[in-house]
Amino acid sequence: MYIRVALGAFLLLYPFVSFSSQNIFKNDLDESFWLFSGNAHQCRLSQEVDGFGQVALIADAGEPLVFTLRSNDIDGSLTFQGVQAIPASWDRFEPYGLSPLGTVTVASLTGEVLIEEAAPILDALYQGDWVHIGLMQADKPLTVAVSNVRFPTAVTDFLDCKNQLLPMGYRQVRDSTFYLSPNAATLTAEEWHRIDGIARYIRSQNTIKAVLVDGYMNSNARSSVKLRQSKEIADEVASLFVEKGIAPALIEVRAHGGRYPQDEHQPAGKGRVRVRIVQL
Repeated sequence: MYIRVALGAFLLLYPFVSFSSQNIFKNDLDESFWLFSGNAHQCRLSQEVDGFGQVALIADAGEPLVFTLRSNDIDGSLTFQGVQAIPASWDRFEPYGLSPLGTVTVASLTGEVLIEEAAPILDALYQGDWVHIGLMQADKPLTVAVSNVRFPTAVTDFLDCKNQLLPMGYRQVRDSTFYLSPNAATLTAEEWHRIDGIARYIRSQNTIKAVLVDGYMNSNARSSVKLRQSKEIADEVASLFVEKGIAPALIEVRAHGGRYPQDEHQPAGKGRVRVRIVQL
């Protein structure tokens, strides 16, 4: 079970005063390290925080940047309080709140905290600040101090990886719908972009079992005509994937005619083609 909250609400409830200095988890400077790992689907930059667990910046293909905190020992009673950036002492700046950040998700069983749209956290670390995450365990305030020591070197690899991520991840490609006219099967620029993103994802994987391409046609035509038209628009989309390097043997085309009702987004006079990725 997960609890989702809007970060803005916490910023109002918990103004940016210093978090707990008594229950603070942090690394010694000479023990602060960032570990980078990445591929075409995910880039990850993580740090082990002494006594607490792991924090990480994670960029998934097609998704906004997220920041996660996972404790090794603390159970699922954690609640989220807020985020502060702590400038270096010689900068003579006060701690300041980081915003705008996205929704915060707290796993009620494990206590894992996930902060969506976490680019401000990356920016603060990049410019030399530390980041403090305020948490509560029951009635006890906790602070997780995220060090920027050795961050500049590691973040270079992370940003290079992020710039080379595929445009779409599995969540975006697993089930897509396109609307085409049987008389002039043309796609919008946005649909072309999605076709290209799906094809790139398929080519990057060796675990794709099948690409299901289903055609549907709703009109006043006879059933036999609608069946033929649904086959034509499905074949058109399938041919685009073949042109982009997808093996024909991987593609399964099916025509359904008018057997299924028109969906609420379907333009008048157009059929729809649903593309689904079956992955092992």
